[in-house]
Amino acid sequence: MLKKRFRQAAEGDFPGVLENIRRAEINLAVWNDPLSAASKAYLAGLNLKKLARGREWEDGYYAYAGDLRAASSKKDLAKAATDALKDLPNGEGKDALARDIGKLVEAFAKASRGRNVTGTLLIFKPTAEGGGFWHADQKKRRGIITLKGDRATLWAPDDAPLKQQDEEGIYWGCVNPRKQKFIQEIAPQDFAIFKCLPFPNPLKHATPVPPMSTEYRLALLIGSP
Repeated sequence: MLKKRFRQAAEGDFPGVLENIRRAEINLAVWNDPLSAASKAYLAGLNLKKLARGREWEDGYYAYAGDLRAASSKKDLAKAATDALKDLPNGEGKDALARDIGKLVEAFAKASRGRNVTGTLLIFKPTAEGGGFWHADQKKRRGIITLKGDRATLWAPDDAPLKQQDEEGIYWGCVNPRKQKFIQEIAPQDFAIFKCLPFPNPLKHATPVPPMSTEYRLALLIGSP
């Protein structure tokens, strides 16, 4: 749940709230707490540090844990969601998590009117520099949920004093938890859709850095061309 109200953001405890992302003034829409109790119990039992062993770290702080391919029907989506979790350990609640992921993909596609929706499971490890920079993605709209972890995606309000750093308008500088009191956060296990480039008001967001977070984090990212 968002810490306070912002004109740029919409939130609610039902999937339809995500459709606010189509409004011009909204660049962040959050569906609060969409995961089932069975999924939460399964995720609580995961040892992400152990699961990350032997994986190649991209940019020094995240590794791939599974891919969700595009599906043209609910039956195909159900299989795609199950396949995306194949590298996660078996256990009670894993099937429920696959169903929940399918539900999130359907909600994303409806809200963004997207086709060929795909997803990626990522494991993030806490490092002093990795991910701790404000940026905007380049996939038009992005869906994200921190499935497991003590902190989730950080975001900056529209009036945050962040300066554009490159010609494409992608980076706005490093995260500084001590000085940047404007920092907001999408809570763990809340599902968010946010605007990316080439929208004129893409959401400036970042991965939490120490001392904000010291735990490994499992996140699902969803997008469409």
